[in-house]
Amino acid sequence: MERKKTQATTAKLKKVQTEIKKTKDKLNKLMAEEERLTVQYQTESYEETLAYLKSASKNGKPDLEEMWKFLQSTYSPELKNSVSPSTGNSAPSEESTDDVEENSETEETSSTVPEQKTSHYDSNDLEFLAD
Repeated sequence: MERKKTQATTAKLKKVQTEIKKTKDKLNKLMAEEERLTVQYQTESYEETLAYLKSASKNGKPDLEEMWKFLQSTYSPELKNSVSPSTGNSAPSEESTDDVEENSETEETSSTVPEQKTSHYDSNDLEFLAD
């Protein structure tokens, strides 16, 4: 009788281990897809911003308020707690600071919008701004 219990437990254990392996494989695939989409998002955001800034610089002195609005709409999750270039004050927020702190913890664990990382781009791409 004890042997049958052990065999049943062994079968259940193997079934659970198989499910764990399948879940790990699925998680690894999802993580790879997340990484690919993160890079794609960052590249698209960088290209959109670069095109906008090039366009704005061709039209003479860029309007900082207009640029600020563009950047807010493009990078709104990243700019929630940033400083406005025209006033030097914190960007207006509809949330209290307590809410922002709670949301920032949530945003760190979720993968809704990744932070911008442009360190892998050539700094020469932005030379036109130095004119």
